[in-house]
Amino acid sequence: MNKNCIISVNTNATIINESVKNFINKLKFNISVSIDGYSKETFEMIRKHSNRDNVFANTLFFKDYTKHANTFFNVKICALKQNIYEFPDLFNYFNQLEIPIIINEVVYPLNTALWNYRPEKLMKIIEYLKANYPVFKKEKNNFYNHKVWKDLLKLLYTYYNNTLKFEKFLKENHKLTTKVKEKIYKKLEPEFLSKNQLNQFISNLVKFAKTDKELKILYFFFLIAPFERMIGEIEIRDDNELKQIFENIFKYFEWA
Repeated sequence: MNKNCIISVNTNATIINESVKNFINKLKFNISVSIDGYSKETFEMIRKHSNRDNVFANTLFFKDYTKHANTFFNVKICALKQNIYEFPDLFNYFNQLEIPIIINEVVYPLNTALWNYRPEKLMKIIEYLKANYPVFKKEKNNFYNHKVWKDLLKLLYTYYNNTLKFEKFLKENHKLTTKVKEKIYKKLEPEFLSKNQLNQFISNLVKFAKTDKELKILYFFFLIAPFERMIGEIEIRDDNELKQIFENIFKYFEWA
């Protein structure tokens, strides 16, 4: 109805066929492509049933399309335990192509989330990224990507400092105490309109802990997790989905 309308789409770029070409040539699209690995092994391990080489070729197709359509193009990369050591290669590759990068912070599942690493593992990653600093040119998109890279390092340093503080707190409060619960309430209270809402929220979650050990894991998870990012997600999940989330926490929480 309105062929001048610009539509924004996020795609995994696994398929380009005549139907796709027909749509994008009739309308105007901003396009973002999700890319979560550089090597074929890592990419296809994260993106199941995909073909890394096809996706990278399709990414160039979409980049060329947006150039001719005078629309916007970028790639989005999730920062994961499984791919973080490939970030220098990813940045060098997309810097050469003048493609802007957006990094998605991953909060869970915990077997993928970087904040759920102990400080020594985080420092190892930081040192690797600093030792393998990508090449940034003076072009506009390179300037933008350089800021994204520095923001990634800042985020990792934030994780690192948080884990140092958390481990110090654990040494002093390794048991579930009133002090621990008070600290949890203080952290989570700003996210709720009232204490009653907070109490109800915590009550709904602790029911998934079947043992004292799991309850302890859950409370200590509250203390360190970037929980404000998860509250909205948790509130829309049914019990079966929540059960899967908390099974992941009990299994993979680094300080379990």
